[in-house]
Amino acid sequence: RTIYAARIARDGAELLDEEINDLRAVRSVVEQGCDVATLVGIFTLRNGWCVPVDLTLQCGESDMAKDERINRILGNLENLDFAKVISRIRAILPKNDKAEFAEAWNSSGGALRFLVKQIHISNYMSEAQQYQYLRNYLHLFGAHPDDWANVAEVEMQRRALTHLESYKSLIQRATGERRNEVWFAFEEAKQQFQEDH
Repeated sequence: RTIYAARIARDGAELLDEEINDLRAVRSVVEQGCDVATLVGIFTLRNGWCVPVDLTLQCGESDMAKDERINRILGNLENLDFAKVISRIRAILPKNDKAEFAEAWNSSGGALRFLVKQIHISNYMSEAQQYQYLRNYLHLFGAHPDDWANVAEVEMQRRALTHLESYKSLIQRATGERRNEVWFAFEEAKQQFQEDH
């Protein structure tokens, strides 16, 4: 039941996309007018597990144009966020290809994605709560939480990169006229990731 971030947009432009400590800052931006408002938080289940929650309110069209999705894919590639690219690619795939693509990713990277999210939300706990949560729920101990986060993030991104590479022809079909631009950006991001890790 903790809200820790907000994203506010109007006419496709981001007005706010950051961690927050005070909802009054969000309210003042929303009062100026917006199309989309998303609050990001944590909900603790009765059994102690914490789950991330995104609550989005939107006016107008809910579908993002394909070109805008591809622009965001290019931005995610620039940031070496291959896992986010997977979710954006999935959104533009034909219906009959989505299930196989998603199922294969869940099999190779789903557990790591869950772990990365869990470690991330543990950062919003007190140090003592975080230590207990990581130890008791995620069975992580013996290293600093940031070290666990870095190891899990790099491995998740490595698997996401491999997943995207194995679906090259599907991705190229889905990105249509921009296939070469997207794949060139992918190859550049891959090279950068490999140099960094």
